[in-house]
Amino acid sequence: MILRLLSVTKGARGSLLAKALIGVLITGTYIVQAFLSAKGVSYAFAELNWRLFIPIILGIALMVLLRANLLWIREIFGKYAAERVKEALRINLFEHFFHLGPAYMEDGRTGKLQSIFIDGVEALEVFLVDYIPQVLVTAVGLVCILPYMASLDPLVGVIVFVSILISVLCPMFWDKLMNKIGHGHWESYGNLNSQFVDAMQGMTTLKAFNASDAKGNELERDANELYNHTMKKLNVSLISSAFVGFATAIGTALSVGIGAFHLSMGMLAMSSLTVILFLSTECFRPINDLNAYWHKSFLGFSAAEKMFEFLDTTITVLDKGNDRLVIPEGIRPSIDFNAVTFSYNDGTRPALKNLNLSIPSGAKIALVGQSGTGKSTVVNLLLRFFDPQTGSIKISKKEIGKYSIQDLRRQIAAVFQDTYLFYGTVEDNIRVAKPEASFDEIEACCRNSKAHGFISALPQGYQTIIGERGIRLSGGERQRISIARAMLKDAPILVLDEATSNVDASNESAIQESLDRLSRNKTTLVIAHRLSTIIDANEIYVMGNEHICEHGTAQELISRDGAFMELMKAQNAGEKME
Repeated sequence: MILRLLSVTKGARGSLLAKALIGVLITGTYIVQAFLSAKGVSYAFAELNWRLFIPIILGIALMVLLRANLLWIREIFGKYAAERVKEALRINLFEHFFHLGPAYMEDGRTGKLQSIFIDGVEALEVFLVDYIPQVLVTAVGLVCILPYMASLDPLVGVIVFVSILISVLCPMFWDKLMNKIGHGHWESYGNLNSQFVDAMQGMTTLKAFNASDAKGNELERDANELYNHTMKKLNVSLISSAFVGFATAIGTALSVGIGAFHLSMGMLAMSSLTVILFLSTECFRPINDLNAYWHKSFLGFSAAEKMFEFLDTTITVLDKGNDRLVIPEGIRPSIDFNAVTFSYNDGTRPALKNLNLSIPSGAKIALVGQSGTGKSTVVNLLLRFFDPQTGSIKISKKEIGKYSIQDLRRQIAAVFQDTYLFYGTVEDNIRVAKPEASFDEIEACCRNSKAHGFISALPQGYQTIIGERGIRLSGGERQRISIARAMLKDAPILVLDEATSNVDASNESAIQESLDRLSRNKTTLVIAHRLSTIIDANEIYVMGNEHICEHGTAQELISRDGAFMELMKAQNAGEKME
């Protein structure tokens, strides 16, 4: 995993190397300061003239001042490198997420992904921009100090070397346990985050059903689980740190003690002992910093496991098509579903079986049927959110898999049952369909979709912030903005997925008029909830359980008195009961 983590530093390695080199210079200031301090102590024992101390004091002050500036510069390089690395990592995560598409979210939770993309990436900062450079700093520092100390006193050199070895290897014995606890810590963190997102998004439902206390208890349970995992991680980390601290303390004490003993035996000069006294501390300073960074990185390691697990998720809808899908103006494509079979969840939940569906060029075809019969699945397959297990889908007689996904979706405009609006202005949400559109184009589409009136009445008109998911607008208003968005895209293929199902009767006629205007001169696929809205379709397909029961014009289906008429009777009965 460490090697894979190193691979994500691409683009910031120059800054990380600069930070490491600055760290080496900082270590150098400590070493020079230690030598000057040792020399000063030697002068004190020798009772030399006080004027000899002036250069030493000035040298120490210079090292302190230089180190302060180097620390400041190191932080700048570190922050720059951190932001570059985190930016690159988040871009990779989001690109993979968009390539996975809606299929991935069938079993996923928004809160867990959010915790990985935001907090997980932040948790990696310590390892990537602190620990990695510190490895180089520690190695260079030890290479410079250890041989010199060994030359002063070989036994002291051995003691320091053994202590350093213990300090470096000791944390590795705890890695397996720390990784296990870290994994549980991150899992509980993701669960808590998911529950919190659910609670925020479902606040209205929780209040309406008086279920706030129950959801609060779930949040409390998950928060307590996170607390327990955090404390376990802290306990193990503290034990490991205690061993490292013990090793470094023993190493320092033994090196000075042995040095003092050799001094008393006449085997070591006083000046050498003072150097050992100060340098033994500097030997372990980078080790202690390295150990601190290592333990701060454990949360990042557990986040990285989840991150790489996500990045390793297989993309089921591959964009292998190289052919351009360019439809000349005025030409309307045909759409054909040939023996299409599809199941969700890797074949465990059947949706379509041997479906044959043909939409001639410029025609308006409707799909009707009870909920769960596969109508929306047809749309998902056409937009390549999923690929069928068998069969083929063709646009203008060519399989859609041969087109690039971007080209394919560029030719399709959709109005869905659940209109999703982003946080931002009304104009921003409409402009999603055509970022380069002028304001006049946007306004014209809003007039045609009967949205201009209510938009103009908003406090800031088209610049009004509509809140998350367009919460400040009614269902009918959101739907009209969605229609305006589809009009602005002006694609030759139009998909209307139960576009009026959430609209009240007073707004239905206005919205239906907008939809009729939108579908002119386009190849249109309509999924209808209200059967009265698709009477004028060129052909109506009635969906049963995974297949088509019957198809024909409205008059033909009514005359047959089959599945279509059963749907109409059920709907009429429901309307009468209302």
